[in-house]
Amino acid sequence: SRCVGSGRLDEARSILRLSVQLSLAASLSVLFALAFFGVAIIRWWTRGLVDPPVLLLFILLLVIVVNTMWSTLSAVLAATNRHKRMAVIYLSGTMVALLTAVPLSSIFGLPGAATALLAIDIGMVVYVFPAALRVVQDSPAAFLRALPNVRGAVRSAVSSARTAT
Repeated sequence: SRCVGSGRLDEARSILRLSVQLSLAASLSVLFALAFFGVAIIRWWTRGLVDPPVLLLFILLLVIVVNTMWSTLSAVLAATNRHKRMAVIYLSGTMVALLTAVPLSSIFGLPGAATALLAIDIGMVVYVFPAALRVVQDSPAAFLRALPNVRGAVRSAVSSARTAT
C-alpha cells in the first residue's frame, strides 16, 4: 500500500510478482508431492481406514493452486482498500457454489462438491487477476512472462530477508 500510495509502482509490481511467484512455487510443490504420495499418506495417516478417491484428491489439489493465485493477488486490492467488490464477488460465488454443490455431489459424489469449490476459485482469478494488475499498472503479458523466473524470485526473497536482519 505504501508503494502504490507513494507512486512507486515499479516496486509494487516487483513485490506482487515476487509474492505470486513464491506462493505458486510453494503450492505447485505441494500439488506435485501430494499428487504422487497423497493417497499413500492419507492411508498411512488413517491406518488404512480412509481410501481417498483419487479424483477428489486431484480436484482439491487444483483448488489449492488456484486459491493460492487469487488470494496472493488479492493482497494488492486489500492493501489499497479496493477489496469491497472482490468481497461481494466472493460471497456471491460462495452462495452459487453452495447451491450447485448439492446437485453436483448427488451426481458425481464428493468430486462434484470439490468441483464447486474449484469453480469459486477460478471465478475469483478471473476477477482478481486483472483488478490487481490495474492497481500496479502491470500488463497480463508482462506479468505472466515474469512468473517462470522462480529461481530469481527465491534469490530476491533470500536477499531481502538477509537485508532485513
